[in-house]
Amino acid sequence: GAVAGVVVAVLIAVFSQRRRVKEDTVIGIFFAASFGVAALAVKLLILVLAALGVANMWLAVFGDVGVAIIAILNAMRAMKV
Repeated sequence: GAVAGVVVAVLIAVFSQRRRVKEDTVIGIFFAASFGVAALAVKLLILVLAALGVANMWLAVFGDVGVAIIAILNAMRAMKV
């Protein structure tokens, strides 16, 4: 958690200084990418648990819906709705 935050902060600073892109745009890109990585990580975790016989289809459905709800809430927060 903390290491990922530091890495993202450093990457935002580097991209903001080296490119002619606004800092807000860079932050949006990195947060969107981090949510994409998190969604894939949840799906991979559920896939591994299913392969081990621990997870069933309902866990996969709830995991997928949960990630989608978090992404929607984050988008609403970003839009300040």
